Amino acid sequence: STQSTGQKKGQDDPAAPLNRIRTAYTKKAEDLLEDLGSSYSALLKNAQINNKAQNTKEVFEISVNASVLQHKCEALLRFIAELKHNVILTDFKTISEEASGEKKEMNRLCEKTEEQLSLLKKDVQIGLEELEASYYSSSTLREP
Repeated sequence: STQSTGQKKGQDDPAAPLNRIRTAYTKKAEDLLEDLGSSYSALLKNAQINNKAQNTKEVFEISVNASVLQHKCEALLRFIAELKHNVILTDFKTISEEASGEKKEMNRLCEKTEEQLSLLKKDVQIGLEELEASYYSSSTLREP
């Protein structure tokens, strides 16, 4: 029984790669949001309005903090784009469900079209039978 336990530990869980990816993305998102919050706090701290005139150092610090905040926002936007791209490429379940739904819709449309063609065939057949009966009963076919 120790061998089977050892084999189970050695086997990879099929969901493990997805869990690692999810954990990595969650950590990255938390880090980005924490950096963004601290940059925003630093900017607000330096941008407080004082009764005294701001000196050049304070203006420079505000400028640097604003630049850092901008870079953090851009990093967050790139991360969101990466997440969207990853979801699009790896969300096979949703893609499969959409394809299955489209297939069902196409099958339904095929059945509806076949029913309509069948009704049309019957109408044409009835019309041809009436036309044939009318033709054979007309006086032009009677011999003189």
